[in-house]
Amino acid sequence: MARTSASQHNGPFRPQPVAPASTETKITAAAMPTGGVGWTGWLSAIWYALAGVASGSADSGNPVKIGGVYNTLGLAALTAGQRGDAQLDNNGNLYTRLIGTAVTGVDAVPNSLIYGTDTARNTNRPVAVAQHKFNGATWDRNRKPNATKILPSAAASTNSDFAKASAGDLWCISGFNAAASVRYLKVFNKASAPTVGTDTPVMVIALPVGAFNLNLGGHYLGTGIAFALTTGAALLDTGALTAADIVGLTLTYA
Repeated sequence: MARTSASQHNGPFRPQPVAPASTETKITAAAMPTGGVGWTGWLSAIWYALAGVASGSADSGNPVKIGGVYNTLGLAALTAGQRGDAQLDNNGNLYTRLIGTAVTGVDAVPNSLIYGTDTARNTNRPVAVAQHKFNGATWDRNRKPNATKILPSAAASTNSDFAKASAGDLWCISGFNAAASVRYLKVFNKASAPTVGTDTPVMVIALPVGAFNLNLGGHYLGTGIAFALTTGAALLDTGALTAADIVGLTLTYA
């Protein structure tokens, strides 16, 4: 039987592949990956480039460029299991946020923790940086001088006393030596008044005649800050002062 029109055909209908439109552009600068055939090969190659290397495996292939989303509100809030976009500001800068756990400052931080960071990912807190100083064994917060011990006028004794009954930093010693010669301030690493002549001082400071103002830079004393005044420089000297030899003695500490 003769065909009467182009639409008539014999046998079952078989759809034919559609030729690419004239506006499409084929890839010409890349070769088909090994093992790839036809469109399936190209699609599998693209998929492999995007997700062909499992997490924790050795890297391979070329990097994939990524982009982000401009967000006037900053980082978007997500819930567990949601996928998120990289967040950008209007200059194309990537929003990031350092996170950690809010803690109260403490002293005696061991070396093993001085570089540690918290692994929590949901605190969303700004990071406060607190300076620490090494005291010879552990790390303490860097304090400003914040307290004083004042001896208005020396008694006719060694004036044994203490400024602080716990670890501290001795910053400054000031006052006036009204005697005719040098007097000596003995500093003890002790939480109570020292026994002069028995306890050994950690510092012997000569107080010149006249006004003095000595900056010690925050000398650390791990037990306490105690002191005494003597007429001699020897560590165990017990020479008592004459009354009012030293006036306005001020120990500034933290």
